Amino acid sequence: MPSLRSMGVLLCAVLSLAVTSLVWTGCDGNTGVTPGRGTGGGSGTNAATYLVVADSGSNSVPVLGIAATGNITPVAGSPFIAGAQPIAVAIAPNGKFIYVANMNSSTVSAFTIAANGTLSSVGAAAANTGSQPGTLAVDPSGKFLIVGNQTSLSLSIFSINASTGALSEVAAVSPMTVSFSPRAIVFSGTFVYVESATGIAGFRLDTATGALAAMAGSPFTPATILNNIAVSPNGRFLYALDGSSNQVLTFALDPNTGIPVAQAGAIASGADPVAMQFDPTGKFLYVANRSSNAITQLNANATTGALTAGITITDVAQPTALAYDSINNLLFVINSGNRVSVFTVTASTGALTPVTGSPFTVGTAPASMAVARP
Repeated sequence: MPSLRSMGVLLCAVLSLAVTSLVWTGCDGNTGVTPGRGTGGGSGTNAATYLVVADSGSNSVPVLGIAATGNITPVAGSPFIAGAQPIAVAIAPNGKFIYVANMNSSTVSAFTIAANGTLSSVGAAAANTGSQPGTLAVDPSGKFLIVGNQTSLSLSIFSINASTGALSEVAAVSPMTVSFSPRAIVFSGTFVYVESATGIAGFRLDTATGALAAMAGSPFTPATILNNIAVSPNGRFLYALDGSSNQVLTFALDPNTGIPVAQAGAIASGADPVAMQFDPTGKFLYVANRSSNAITQLNANATTGALTAGITITDVAQPTALAYDSINNLLFVINSGNRVSVFTVTASTGALTPVTGSPFTVGTAPASMAVARP
């Protein structure tokens, strides 16, 4: 969902990041920051979907098949070995390449996912990053992976082999030094937004070279404490979680420059909002509120970006990360400990209904997750 605050925050994720050509969903991207934010999705042709989890407690990546009912079951061979303290996961637009940031080994693990959900390491299996990578995202074209390194205050930029998914650091432009500790990365087309605790940096990605050019006025400082960011599925609006006021802030994105312009009408979330996730239509934005043990559903206006209050689901123990399965209309929520709650989503209203058997035990300390459709 990233400066380190506490071990509890360290295990927060994100899935919820959104991009314009995919659904974050964090996360079908994101997505999903507070360490553990990542993105996901994919437009493969296989009807099966899988929940891919970065489990920082076991240094592994559990993969679970998703039934239409919302039941999740580990695939054969799961969990799959990653580096030390996997904290964030991102999935390429084709749904077949999976990347996991390993905070303590300062690497990114690269995998391909088969139609049955099995993961296979790609090439050297792990690419070196800067110190303590805590967030990562694949650009909508699927050509580049950007990794935020928290301790070295830098962005690592890798090109992605279109056939194999293997990573190659773009030496001419990577690593890129920044003045802040990156905690979340989201895309809107070729525009890139990187969140720190005190602001949002904006860049334009050169999809030919991988170079990042800063937007005029960047970084932007909209709040005292930022906990996460997300982009609407139509790419027109950026949303930020203000941890100092427990509100969701809205920004219109200039279509030519990408510069975020603050909009009036910040809306209240619950206490300590740490993660966001859109449904694929962009009608509903879900917010995980860790301290109030609740998921807030907000209604989003696709034309104006305005948010209005919807339902609130309580008794979700310290939610820290979200992901969405657009095939089965399911919302996944990482709870405290090693539990994942699953909700069916009513398409017309966005209402959430717990599935039978939820919450499910997943790994030992899941930090982030994404939905893959290989």
